[in-house]
Amino acid sequence: MIRCSRLATEQYLKGKTIPTYAGEITSLPTYAQSLAGYSQVANLQALEQTITEEIPLQVLAQLEQENQSQNPNHHQDSIETNVNAIQTIIQTTTKELVKIEKTVPVYFGFVLSSPAAHIMIFRGTQRTNEWLLNLAALQATAQDIDTPQFLGRAHRGFVNIYADLVRQTREIAQNLDPRKPCYISGHSLGAAIATLAAVDIAITVPALSPQLRLYTYAGPRVGNADFANGHSRLIPNHYRIINLADLVPIVPSTMLLENITYVHCGQEWSFLAQNGDLLPNHVVSTYSEAIDQEIETNTPRTYPT
Repeated sequence: MIRCSRLATEQYLKGKTIPTYAGEITSLPTYAQSLAGYSQVANLQALEQTITEEIPLQVLAQLEQENQSQNPNHHQDSIETNVNAIQTIIQTTTKELVKIEKTVPVYFGFVLSSPAAHIMIFRGTQRTNEWLLNLAALQATAQDIDTPQFLGRAHRGFVNIYADLVRQTREIAQNLDPRKPCYISGHSLGAAIATLAAVDIAITVPALSPQLRLYTYAGPRVGNADFANGHSRLIPNHYRIINLADLVPIVPSTMLLENITYVHCGQEWSFLAQNGDLLPNHVVSTYSEAIDQEIETNTPRTYPT
């Protein structure tokens, strides 16, 4: 599962740089033959807002008209007129740079299926606005944001991101064979989104609910105690893997305000890999190496006293 999280990141990056890329994971650098038995049945996509700066084409024509109206008796080809016009163009063009916003589809993950199982993967944080939403630790209910379904109160930023994916996630889930296990997974932000997706699918696609298996890596806290309790009832097979040196799993704080609290959900499996800095302790490769070595454990932690 953790290797699929890396593939989801590579899928996003390739989609950003190659407009003709159709999302197939077989062309990605870390694609492994261990996935050869799976068919890619769907991609998960969301809209990304981009801002570009462009000079309006009408500025030059507008300036030429203004120059002629201000100097009706002055010869159009005079050096003075041209110098003044060029100077005005430079000054005004600088002022009239406009920000043009547009939205483009970007990849947020993929879904695989084999004769034995299904896999649904959500990628981690890649965009600036996703980091900002990660920090928006206020909470929302399912009634506040009417599309995703969950119990209790959950992180508003995570819910807003999943709201962009919820309709396609449900549609994909409805078309999966409910007789097969369905593994849902993600790393970092992807872990939070996978947690919300698993609950939403359990509620809205009940035929698939008994088959849901959730594996999350380096995931932050997602909701309050009511959310965690409801999640545990709906998704009893949730395995939450964390690096004890990783700061992301300990945010948001368990108590931000008196009425805003956060509780982890799922069965914790942990390991310790201290690489001396925030990012190396959090990246997919750190988790992948630990899992390959099978050093994660669910035994109670003991500390010297």
